[in-house]
Amino acid sequence: MANQEVLKFLIGLQESVGVGATEKQISDACWKILNSGRVIPGYGHAVLRNTDPRYVYLQDFAARKVKGDPLVELSLKCFNVIPGILRELGKVKNPWPNVDAGSGVLLHHYGMREFEYYTVVFSVSRALGCCAQ
Repeated sequence: MANQEVLKFLIGLQESVGVGATEKQISDACWKILNSGRVIPGYGHAVLRNTDPRYVYLQDFAARKVKGDPLVELSLKCFNVIPGILRELGKVKNPWPNVDAGSGVLLHHYGMREFEYYTVVFSVSRALGCCAQ
């Protein structure tokens, strides 16, 4: 359910800061979230200590192919803001985005609005990978 939690976070963030928010507005909103004891979903990975390569590919695809979607643009701006905040916070070993930081927003962009199926899509892709082996 991680990518749908990221999407819910981005929708809430957009409601808070508005469409076309600046990185400063995003930063202030993220600090408010962290200071209230909540976490920012989609950042950090149990094993990786750098940006998840799957996220890098999704981010590149979104930057090239998805224009004018406010949630996708917000997601891309968050990549510029959130790792620095999490490093400054000092509690997070890996402040970099994982695949969930980019996958849910792309599913949403392409019309999949039933959040409960996001995990199913992720699971099917995993199963296909196992079957290929």
